[in-house]
Amino acid sequence: MSDSKRHGDRTKTIQFRMPVTPEPEKPARKGFLTVIRGGGADLGLNALIEGVARLGRDPECEICLADPGVSWHHARISADEDERYTIEDSGSTNGTRVSGRAVKGEQVLRDGEKIFLGEIVVRFSLADELELGFQREVAQLVGTDPLTGLELAERIRHAIERADMEKDGVCLNPNISIGVAAADQALYRAKFEGKNRVSD
Repeated sequence: MSDSKRHGDRTKTIQFRMPVTPEPEKPARKGFLTVIRGGGADLGLNALIEGVARLGRDPECEICLADPGVSWHHARISADEDERYTIEDSGSTNGTRVSGRAVKGEQVLRDGEKIFLGEIVVRFSLADELELGFQREVAQLVGTDPLTGLELAERIRHAIERADMEKDGVCLNPNISIGVAAADQALYRAKFEGKNRVSD
């Protein structure tokens, strides 16, 4: 005997109706740059792209790089009102590549692409506010030794090295040796290694 005959058609299927809720609005995503390969103070540098971001050795650039293979004004990234980001080489000596291809004219950037400027590699990301906070923390951890603070020392050394100084009409080329952590020993080690050094 079937179940329906045994129980007489007293069973019913319960139908659940879920309330219709509107899709949550997607958070705005912004362009973010992080140096993921580079030497010295370059590694871990990061910047949010607000309008235009310039990459190069000029201290006015949003991503100011120390690498000598990078031109003074190497490349620029622009955002339009539709949150579309494009990159353009600024007439650099060594050129700009995105994901292995040379940038000719204006090129659209996609989330996660890698930008090559000489030996420097910069990752382009699209991120919301939460992701941006995470990206900044990671970039800071990558670029800073928490025990020695070498990132700060390297940035100070780099700023002094690039400073325009003049005395009595003579252009000066300043440099500095910085010791971090066991300060006296590190300072002497930096001086012993030669001018314009950071030692830990």
